[in-house]
Amino acid sequence: MHCIDLPGAGTSKHLAVPGSLSGFVDAIRPQLPKTGGRWGVFGMSLGGMTAVQWAAMYPEDFEWVAVGNSSAANLSPFWKRLIPRNYYTLLTVGTKPPIERERGIMDMIVNHPVQGTAALAEEWASFGTPVTRKVFLRQLMTGARSFAPAALKRPVLVMSSNGDRFVNPDCSRALFAHVAQITTAEQAIHPTAGHDLAEDAPDWVMDQLLAFVGRHSELGK
Repeated sequence: MHCIDLPGAGTSKHLAVPGSLSGFVDAIRPQLPKTGGRWGVFGMSLGGMTAVQWAAMYPEDFEWVAVGNSSAANLSPFWKRLIPRNYYTLLTVGTKPPIERERGIMDMIVNHPVQGTAALAEEWASFGTPVTRKVFLRQLMTGARSFAPAALKRPVLVMSSNGDRFVNPDCSRALFAHVAQITTAEQAIHPTAGHDLAEDAPDWVMDQLLAFVGRHSELGK
């Protein structure tokens, strides 16, 4: 497993934030290890749409694609892609002290953290320099313009959460309906998890990925 952060965040914070998903892909693609092995790609939210775009642009890089709670501008309206009740928090949370800031973010995207709310907020606050307002806004604008591709050559697993309070679950259903028309696709829906599916239901996510890989990749054989 190899983790890659989007431009402007984490280990990729030195990278400028492009204005398109294709720009995101070209910015982070050099971080994919050149091991000659077989790879799949899993991303959540904007990371999921970046993963889909990557597989569309460079299908030779991956055997499969999995996304969690992702959405596309050509498939869902903006008010479903970012539920309006979160707008005020998004605009103000960056001005809060670290732990309060992370609690505000958690209130939007996490429903039942495995390690508890207080512990998770402290852990997130300990990660160091947060994403800047400029980076956040540029990522938000890029996400607003993200379109699902017209063609894909790799199987796709679309995971979503019925308890998502940040992005309407209808967006994942629309994405699944689209990719199912252009490639092999499967859908998995968690009944209660929030937008941060991997935080709320890590074992469930791993089970879905392992089962999907076993059906669609040499990695699982």
